[in-house]
Amino acid sequence: QIGDVPAEIELHAAVGALALYAADWEEVEGSSDASAELSEREGLIGKLCLPYALRGALHWRSGQWQESESSYRRAHELAEQIGWSEVCFDALYGLSNKLRDQSELSGAEAALSQALDVCERAGLIVQSIQATSAQALLHRLAGRHREADLAAQQAFELSERVRYPVGEAAAIEATGIVGS
Repeated sequence: QIGDVPAEIELHAAVGALALYAADWEEVEGSSDASAELSEREGLIGKLCLPYALRGALHWRSGQWQESESSYRRAHELAEQIGWSEVCFDALYGLSNKLRDQSELSGAEAALSQALDVCERAGLIVQSIQATSAQALLHRLAGRHREADLAAQQAFELSERVRYPVGEAAAIEATGIVGS
């Protein structure tokens, strides 16, 4: 415990987010549960956007598509209510990936478009690199090769503006996807 409950809620969620990168699914689940429990106990309903976003990823991983979509949509709704752009982005980006993996390309593109709008409004440059890279893949899957090339090029140019290894990797992946 750190004494500041809102910060503790965020800390549990941050540990869960780090565990996502390490594919430590038990830690993601435990951190999500701890964050949700504190949020509910203290009546900090808006903070539930954090564990909902983590649960979206957990459900996606286990192939529980409807639960994943519901979690991501609830995370987005709550984050939007309290104006938390980064969590709005995470939820929409996760939702887009989930929809893409189910071959629901139009839904994936709509969610990703919303995520890019959040990036634009909030100035989230590093997140826009990931979203633009994902956009290249969606364009490619839909057979729109020119748009895929442009998105990959844009992602690469954005990645040159800031030092963000995840974004750089996403831009390199997008470049590989389009074959340029």
